[in-house]
Amino acid sequence: MTTVSAIPEYLARYSDVCTQGAEQLQTWVRTVLTPSLLAYENGGGPCVAEAIDANVARQVAAAYYTDRDVRTVGQAFLRAGGVLVRGRNQPIRADGKAVETFVQMLRKEAAHQAQIKAGAALAHELPTVMNAGERQRVERELAKHADDPYFCAGFFNSLNVRQIEQFLAQPGNIQPLVSAYASGVLTEATTGHVVEALSRLVGRDNSVEHNHITPEQQIALLNALRSNPTAALNFANSLSAAQIRHLFYGEASLNPPLRSTLLAVLTTAMGNVDGQPRAHALMHKVSQALFGEGAPKLTHNEMKPLIGPLMQFYAAGVTQSQTPPPGADPIALRRWAEGLGRQTGQGLGLFLKAANETGDEHELLKSMIQGGYVNVLFMPTAVLAPEALIGNIAYTAGVGAAQSLFSSEMDPLTGLLDKLFPGGSHANTSLLNDRLAVGGLSLTVSSLISRGLVHPAGSNTPVSFGADPVKNAELVKKIMLHPDEYYAGKKDAQGHEPPSITDLTHAYRDLELGEISKALGDPDYEQPD
Repeated sequence: MTTVSAIPEYLARYSDVCTQGAEQLQTWVRTVLTPSLLAYENGGGPCVAEAIDANVARQVAAAYYTDRDVRTVGQAFLRAGGVLVRGRNQPIRADGKAVETFVQMLRKEAAHQAQIKAGAALAHELPTVMNAGERQRVERELAKHADDPYFCAGFFNSLNVRQIEQFLAQPGNIQPLVSAYASGVLTEATTGHVVEALSRLVGRDNSVEHNHITPEQQIALLNALRSNPTAALNFANSLSAAQIRHLFYGEASLNPPLRSTLLAVLTTAMGNVDGQPRAHALMHKVSQALFGEGAPKLTHNEMKPLIGPLMQFYAAGVTQSQTPPPGADPIALRRWAEGLGRQTGQGLGLFLKAANETGDEHELLKSMIQGGYVNVLFMPTAVLAPEALIGNIAYTAGVGAAQSLFSSEMDPLTGLLDKLFPGGSHANTSLLNDRLAVGGLSLTVSSLISRGLVHPAGSNTPVSFGADPVKNAELVKKIMLHPDEYYAGKKDAQGHEPPSITDLTHAYRDLELGEISKALGDPDYEQPD
């Protein structure tokens, strides 16, 4: 996490002074300089007054937008800093990614002010406590704007928690809320109200001061978010770890499908994350929420139906967190493989620890392997976009190789489980890691091939993928079965030899194994930031 700091009041003051100066300059040019130049030109002087005026206008306009962005950054720091106690003109320190997120949100708000204000105006027509007639009238008007995300955002941002409860209790209001999330400008306060509304189940808390959502309506809202990837991503990003934990373990989870449906929304969000750091941050937040310090312990019966949904979430997380190879430099490639292994181990650590602590003598982890759940971990939910991870080749090559390896030479299950999970003792994390590492390693090898970085021993000609996905998978499998016969990158200017695939495999596995061993063996394990 990168921490940045600023004094918002200084940025606002700078923006105001510069904007005023630019406006005064433009006024002077138009009222004093331009008329004088025109008079000079009309008197026979060599001058093009219009060109000078237009050029000044362009420069002033550019300065204006720069000054506006300075103010926007200051406002973003105020939002990222939240409610904090500080003296006026004292700096705010915040996470750089959070500030960037709020800058983008504020720019969207500025560009769509008319729609946002119109939605807010409709919300302001409502009294604090609505009767059915008032609500239905506003619902009909809101439905007309269900496809305008900014109108809907302005509307829901202007409601209090009681009003949002009332609206979400009605089936017709799901689409406007999903549309509002797609805008990217719903506030964290609004998300807090939505989380509260999702937690008020009919038949549970019978307090009269709240409206209550039916289990069917609760799941319908989450499924609607899941069906809109942009809305799902914005919803997931706006949730705090505490809110995810509240939904997953609180009253909302008394509806049996809630947990798996919420995980499906988070998986959709993960599949649409822009960039490795954001994917890593989302996976970390969800892991902390579900399995971090203070989280309730799931029993075997509670965990078992969640294994599939959890594996799909972590599949997307591991995939989106992969970074492309750094180039052909041998030292950089080794560090890259180590980094991928460490990151994968850290990403899976809390989840594997929770699965290993369900009190069932490792039955759950056994079923994960026997049922092919480790395969699911690295199954694609979609084809990666070109250049996202492995260039123009779908990552089915790596997955196909992993699937094949699990059912052939590298995964003879006979007798393996007894070695992994001997009765009455801890799992053999080294052997367990071999099973878990295959999927990640196959993606790593695939990414190297797609960048033209893998070549047979004694040759500088790289192997390459073609149009046939079966042959691509076989190529990855062949390299993984004979890693000593293939090398990545090339010798550098200092004479460092290129690493073999075996070298990179060891670098990856050693770091991944270290992290997983910590998670499974340390009762006080905490996932690193």
